[in-house]
Amino acid sequence: MRLVLVALAFIVFYLSVAKAAVVWDGGGVVQTYNNGLRFGNLSNLDCAASGVCSFNRSVETNDYLIIPEVTTPTPIASKGQLYTKTDDKIYFQDGSGVEHEITGNTGTAADDVSARANLGLDSSVASNELTISLKQKNGSSDPTGGQTVDIAFRNSTLTNGGYVTRSVSTALSLIVDSGATLGTESGSDHLIYVYAIDNAGTVELAVSLSYFNAEGNLFDTTILSASSDSKDVLYSEVARSNVPLRYLGYVQSNQATAGTWVTLPSREYVGASPIPNIAFIEDRKTAGTAGGTFTSGADRTRDLNTLDGDSSFVSLSSNQFTLDGNKKYLIEWSAPAYNSVNRNVSWLYDITAGATIKQGQTTALSTNAYGFSEGWAIVEIFADTTYEIRHRCQTTRATVGFGEEINAIFSVPYELYTTVKVSVIR
Repeated sequence: MRLVLVALAFIVFYLSVAKAAVVWDGGGVVQTYNNGLRFGNLSNLDCAASGVCSFNRSVETNDYLIIPEVTTPTPIASKGQLYTKTDDKIYFQDGSGVEHEITGNTGTAADDVSARANLGLDSSVASNELTISLKQKNGSSDPTGGQTVDIAFRNSTLTNGGYVTRSVSTALSLIVDSGATLGTESGSDHLIYVYAIDNAGTVELAVSLSYFNAEGNLFDTTILSASSDSKDVLYSEVARSNVPLRYLGYVQSNQATAGTWVTLPSREYVGASPIPNIAFIEDRKTAGTAGGTFTSGADRTRDLNTLDGDSSFVSLSSNQFTLDGNKKYLIEWSAPAYNSVNRNVSWLYDITAGATIKQGQTTALSTNAYGFSEGWAIVEIFADTTYEIRHRCQTTRATVGFGEEINAIFSVPYELYTTVKVSVIR
């Protein structure tokens, strides 16, 4: 099989042909170039396996070059060699024998730590199952030996800071079983994140309702089945342990009955990461209900009862919120106080470790004064971790110490007191 290359004006190619170099650009005059020839506007140059090239300007109207597929040649000192092999790629070998690939599926170097070259995704539904397939960048063609999908992963050893690039050259897909909800809810839009994992050199697909962006870590996956119903779990067709992970993209799905995959995803996307994950955790109380008694003498746990925003990485129970491991977070909080509690300060407290993470702002409130102790902290955790907001005051204030209601003056749907905003950094 011969590889046909379209010649572009003003691009110069060097061919090792005996002791001559054949070179051309957009000019139209044949010239001597060092030990060889210089040609302009090539019509046809055919290089046989013997290394002999023939040139006939009248054979074709379009300029192109035909090169037979060869094995890696023996280096020639002070000479460069351009050739193609059976993998349908073009190489340049310098005089010292170093081989450089000069073609890529996407026109950029595939061997890069951020590489997701020639990448596309496709999805389909049949028999109440969802199939997600890796495709070339056109979104429809399976990878081939000549058009691979190249994905870079971190090294599988945590103490090795290098990376590897894996090439997918055959069809690759993943099936979400009928009955598996992945944590989705009926009649709601959900983003199903698609990942590649490096299983000892073989690329496999994984999915989750959670966005895992800490690609410097190694991950465990759980086998897909009809009971795969957790939004926090990374699923693959075979369970894997301690494997490198790359985010690929997502599909957006809305199924009338969660786990019954009959409606095609409304969106498929590859490339940049999605909108940052942000969750809001709040103390909402019925309109007209005060914040509660603020008792002095010790830290008091603030109420948190409502979870809003992206809940794929956080859960809430008994005034405590738990964040998924293997992520880095920005946690911001605001804790109100009212009417003569005097000096007060809040804290972010790690229940799992039994330690204060960071102190909030100090305030002092006199009669009828309203104030907020606010704070922020950046945490990176490698296992699920539970937190709460604690607050301490100088003087006890009954009923409204944690905040005064406003429904008596303004009609509101609810009263809002302590708030926490959690953003996934990576």
